Amino acid sequence: CKGQYPDHGTECMAFEVFHERDSPFVLGKIVDLRNRLESAVWKRDILMLDVQLEDQFRMVAERSDWGSMGKDDLVNTLLCMLRDLRLSRRDPSLDQGLDLLLRLAEGDHGGQQRWSAEWCKLMVAACDRISIVCAGVADAVAELLQSCADRLRQAGERPGA
Repeated sequence: CKGQYPDHGTECMAFEVFHERDSPFVLGKIVDLRNRLESAVWKRDILMLDVQLEDQFRMVAERSDWGSMGKDDLVNTLLCMLRDLRLSRRDPSLDQGLDLLLRLAEGDHGGQQRWSAEWCKLMVAACDRISIVCAGVADAVAELLQSCADRLRQAGERPGA
């Protein structure tokens, strides 16, 4: 992508992400880098980098040791994952759900004490809203892929396949 980055800071951040690519602390940097690349994602190499960053994000997230994280770290990781999803899915409903979750986690906490029973109920409600959006996305992807799967099955059932 040399010479195609929007600015020098973005290029430097790309090298930082590359050198820390397997660290669990790189998730936030990947999201920040993907945000910075949005203005240049029309370029082929930048688009390919964005796809690779999304894949690297997924791989690092899957390797995370969730059991060893504290509750605040878990919330922050969830927020980071949802910010990454927001970059991939341009969905107003996801934006609204994430904005509510961000307000509860990082903003005014919905007027409640953080980690109080009422705050936790608000967080569960925000997460339920986002889970409905995510389930809808998964259903849409499955629907798009189903016709391909059906054609492959039919082709495999033909004699000599």
